[in-house]
Amino acid sequence: RVLRCALLFFQHRTVSACVSRRAGPAPSVSSLLCTMSARRPGRRARPESRGRVRLVYRSLQSAQDYLEREDFGTAFAHYLLLLNLAPELKDIIKESFQHTLLKWAEELNSLSRIQDIFDCYEQALELYPNNEVIWNSMGEHLFSIGFRDEAAGYFHKAVKLNPDCADAKENFYRVANWLVERWHFLMLNDKKRNIAYQRAIQKAVQSGCTSVLDIGTGTGILRCPTSLTHH
Repeated sequence: RVLRCALLFFQHRTVSACVSRRAGPAPSVSSLLCTMSARRPGRRARPESRGRVRLVYRSLQSAQDYLEREDFGTAFAHYLLLLNLAPELKDIIKESFQHTLLKWAEELNSLSRIQDIFDCYEQALELYPNNEVIWNSMGEHLFSIGFRDEAAGYFHKAVKLNPDCADAKENFYRVANWLVERWHFLMLNDKKRNIAYQRAIQKAVQSGCTSVLDIGTGTGILRCPTSLTHH
């Protein structure tokens, strides 16, 4: 699956028209050495360790170069391979990877390559299972193609991960409204039905009834005329 996602960019090399924010400068080799080696003070890194760091650095530089060119598919492939080679760098490249994923998903969506979008998000969530932005974005794609129940699950997960994520909260409330059964709206806007109930309640109250038990209140529409009649 990693190889499949890594090869996606060979199928499509069109540069996106979207304007991307530029990724920050690549970390220096020395900072990567400190992050990856985690060696004790005074202990020299072995040659193979330094070689691995340089390979990671070149991969990172390639990913950022392609990102600046707005070749998001190629950049995403490089980030995927980089993270599988050096998962300890996840925190360092989180923002750039996230930005690349969202842009690449937009590009795939414009080409109607829906399955490829889901494959990329699945890979991303394996690498960043607690990233609310990725969960929310996956939900947005599901919602856009009509999978509202599934989208609600992704939005809910994003909100649980970060209750302050405004986009995720807004999306969750929006999909919740879509999931309300449509017949409720027809019933609530049935003027003849509502007037008939209101008159029946008024008649019962005027005949001497002083207590009302509403079983299965639902939307509460019958409580409104009941309260008004009592007052």
